[in-house]
Amino acid sequence: MKEMKLDKDEICQYQKNRDPYLMIDYATKIIPGVSAEGYKDLKDDEWFFKVHWKNDPNMPGMLQIESLVQMSALSILTLDGNKGKTMYLVNANNLRFFKKILPRDRLSIKTTVDSYKRGIALCHGEGHVDDKIVCKANFTLVLKDKIIKIKNWPFKIWTLRSTYMPISSSLLNKPRLVRKLKDFYDYVNKNDGKVGTKTRGIDLNFNNACNLRC
Repeated sequence: MKEMKLDKDEICQYQKNRDPYLMIDYATKIIPGVSAEGYKDLKDDEWFFKVHWKNDPNMPGMLQIESLVQMSALSILTLDGNKGKTMYLVNANNLRFFKKILPRDRLSIKTTVDSYKRGIALCHGEGHVDDKIVCKANFTLVLKDKIIKIKNWPFKIWTLRSTYMPISSSLLNKPRLVRKLKDFYDYVNKNDGKVGTKTRGIDLNFNNACNLRC
């Protein structure tokens, strides 16, 4: 894939966050589907410095992670057909914060996509200030439109309580179910499309199949 650079106006064409919640200023290097790098310059008048905290302004940890997520999402949104679509954060782990990020710091961001299949991206991101790591995390992003339409995959999903629950928008609020769905996709990919009646707690019913939709 050809490398890309995006300024702030161009970033807004690819993803839907806007000021004051847009946590990235410039993407210096994007390899679609692979990685994204860039930065955010922390100004004295950032809204969160006013409330976090008085006499000790610093960037909240969750906004640090949000900056990693927003940068990483560009790796997927710059793939053909994904421009302007919505990505959701459904899981984050191994969060680490090493140092405060202060007014006038430049937060340099490096992210990679470790895996991307059927709309689900497993990602890693790190933030640096003055070449020293300040935060890092692993996280899972979901591209909603890819989950909505998966052709030739008609099935129903049953919860562990054996209650029928067709895939709907509520799926995006159930990270555990998203992970189980990804496990199922991985299982099918490894077994040439052949599946049994159960896969890691998910019952599959092909007799009265329905389309996978959100």
